[in-house]
Amino acid sequence: MKKRKRIVFLLWNLKETFGCNRMAIEYAKRLSQKGYFVEFFSFLGGELKKEIKELNPHSFLSLLLRPRRIDTLVFTGYWPVAFLSLLVKARRKIYFIQGLDSLKEENLILKKFAELSYRLPFEKITISRFLKNEVEKYSPKPVWIICYPLNPIYFSKIDLARDKSLIPKERNKKKYKVLSVLSNYSFIKGPDLLAEVVKKLKERNKKLQFTLVSFEKKPYSNVFDKFISNPPLERLYREYLRSDIFLSTSRGEGFFLPALEAMASGCLVVMTDSGGIREYARDNFNCLLVKKPKEIVEKSLIETILDNNSLRKKLILNGLVTAKKFTWEKAIYQLEKILEQK
Repeated sequence: MKKRKRIVFLLWNLKETFGCNRMAIEYAKRLSQKGYFVEFFSFLGGELKKEIKELNPHSFLSLLLRPRRIDTLVFTGYWPVAFLSLLVKARRKIYFIQGLDSLKEENLILKKFAELSYRLPFEKITISRFLKNEVEKYSPKPVWIICYPLNPIYFSKIDLARDKSLIPKERNKKKYKVLSVLSNYSFIKGPDLLAEVVKKLKERNKKLQFTLVSFEKKPYSNVFDKFISNPPLERLYREYLRSDIFLSTSRGEGFFLPALEAMASGCLVVMTDSGGIREYARDNFNCLLVKKPKEIVEKSLIETILDNNSLRKKLILNGLVTAKKFTWEKAIYQLEKILEQK
């Protein structure tokens, strides 16, 4: 009988606001269902949501005090966890990089430490070619790419999203809803750029109504008409479905899941080229892309996308086709191939 591999996931903390934590939790659950012996550890802990409790997480200290054979250690969450992993004995160590922390660090010393974590002698997993190319500049070990999957809720209702695209927009509609989703208000996420673009668009078009969704507790600016803090998944999906346009002005992203979620919901997407989005975003095929946020206003992209019915249908339908490619089945298959390598 084949011996079950022991896979240990090590996270910086268990906060739900860390998108990489939610991904790691789901990977752990699915690998466990596949027959792997999976354990979960974190350095700082955090609020134990239902799905985290199911994995029975332990502290980092217990990982050090109760040493057992580890086939593969997978660590993610924040760059210091890479240095913590140096203290753990494991046959293989894999650094799961879901975003470039070095881009988020405004302090130059912390930025250098983040870059140093990429140089540590570990295999790396990333979620986009953009990330892979960046990490390979530092890494002495192989860098892999795996699919960044959508929550199944989007696939279960994708027909509804497609039907939405076939309904002509009312030219005399009172309000067009524009949605933006920011996990946090860090500089790299471009909240200042977003607020400036929204302000200019509102001055020019009174029919546009702007909603901001974030894990933050308060809105970034009063320029937004509506603010939603940390909504449940079902609520977020309804916001995508109700919206006419998804708008993003991020400076840099390892992948940026919200724009892909918007595509899967039949929502038009207008955004800046933030790097990792190139994994799925193609200008004038499934979205409208610009290099600088001011071009969204200067080129009247919002007005164009609402007035041109044939363009609207093309972008939405191609967005749905694109979203269908990012499944958990594909992601787990790719991760298993990496884990089974000797």
